[in-house]
Amino acid sequence: MISFFLLCRRRVALAMGLGVFVLAVVGTAFSEETPLHIPRVNRPPKLSDFLEGRPREAEAVVTIFKQFDPHDGAEISQPTAAYLSYDSKNLYVGWICKDDPKLIRARVAPRKQIDTDDRVTINIDTFQDHKHAYWFDVNPYGIQFDGRTTDGIGDDPSWEGLCYSEGRITEDGYVVLETIPFKSIRFPRASKQVWNICLARAILRNNEWSMWPFVSHKGLPQFVGQFAPIEIDDDISPGRNVQLIPYGIYSRDKYLDPNKGFQRQDEHHPGLDAKTVIHDALTLDVAVNPDFSEIGSDDPQVQVNQRYEVIYPERRPFFLENASIFTMPEQLFFSRRIVDPQFGAKLTGSIGRWSVGALVADDRAPGEVLVQGQSGHGDRAMDGAMRVEREFGHQSHVGLFLSDTTFQSRSNRVASLDARYIAAHNWIVSGQATTSQTALNPSGYKAGPGYILGISKSDNHLYFKSVYPIAAPG
Repeated sequence: MISFFLLCRRRVALAMGLGVFVLAVVGTAFSEETPLHIPRVNRPPKLSDFLEGRPREAEAVVTIFKQFDPHDGAEISQPTAAYLSYDSKNLYVGWICKDDPKLIRARVAPRKQIDTDDRVTINIDTFQDHKHAYWFDVNPYGIQFDGRTTDGIGDDPSWEGLCYSEGRITEDGYVVLETIPFKSIRFPRASKQVWNICLARAILRNNEWSMWPFVSHKGLPQFVGQFAPIEIDDDISPGRNVQLIPYGIYSRDKYLDPNKGFQRQDEHHPGLDAKTVIHDALTLDVAVNPDFSEIGSDDPQVQVNQRYEVIYPERRPFFLENASIFTMPEQLFFSRRIVDPQFGAKLTGSIGRWSVGALVADDRAPGEVLVQGQSGHGDRAMDGAMRVEREFGHQSHVGLFLSDTTFQSRSNRVASLDARYIAAHNWIVSGQATTSQTALNPSGYKAGPGYILGISKSDNHLYFKSVYPIAAPG
């Protein structure tokens, strides 16, 4: 079937739904060969420096912003300047955004709930793969919204990064200072760093997103692929970045049993969450009896229609690190199915043009839902997943995914091969072949393949996509 999709992205917004042709003003994609040099400072900038106009030690200045929406390539409607510098620990981005303070849209909202606010953002592609990037949004009050984006997949706001931010509305606009610790992001070790970045400002009353460098609808679906390079001369490193978070819970209850009188019950639950970064690129996460009690409550879900499975977003820290590595055209891995692990280990990251992800964990939940005396009560499932992706050409890739879930005599095994090829004139061909085998008991199983093929093209006037799914009966 043939579908047309409307272009509409969160910051650079690319939400695809059934629609019609997209009309836009023709623009020229940005091309920059010389990296923007970011100077090192000994004295970190302060928000008061920008508010009071005090000179800073050194900085790279960006003042030329072009609209992405609503008028592709037009000048930004309000004067904007970004000032970049760094030291041994942090990257600094100061923003001076001119505007009428009465027209600024901003709230003191919970973190990651500033979608309807004016804001500024920096997107950083640290591995120069022209595909993956971190993004850090800040509104005029300093409220943050961060995540990761992947070309061809979209935004992943579940990623949590440590970032410091301050903001103040002034008589002629607002000022923001972002401080991004190097230990919050992953990048390869090198004598100097060359990253790709995109700076952007949102003016919501105009439905306006303006960026440096010029990111055009004509270049979509390559968003990260249109970033401009920056250069940091020093051999900076996030270090080993080892995190050990132990916890312990002890409780003593005294209750009245009608038959035995007063009874006492003691409970203790120790646990550990650990993380370490290997060669500044690979992240190893280990969890032993992890404590998820402080994770935000699940979003309300409508459960009237029982035909479709209810899906809750993943928020548990162990599963969030580099979660986009396990993303495929036809999604086959959903970590929320691992409900109550006692232990788990995960290795994720990128080395050159390779991306790797491997996860293994147990799950006590399947045995806990069975009543005492029933076969399998107290047993646990074992879950494993692995994905390897190799990039070739310009933003093209091929990936392999394997997973296995076993509980007693029942199991499910999945293998999948996917590929994405970007041809000339923004033609994209993507496909995925999957096979699955489910053992229902020792004497029987179900198995069957599935296929999906997609062809798409985008330019400054049109977004077109055609998808052909095929599922063979098992």
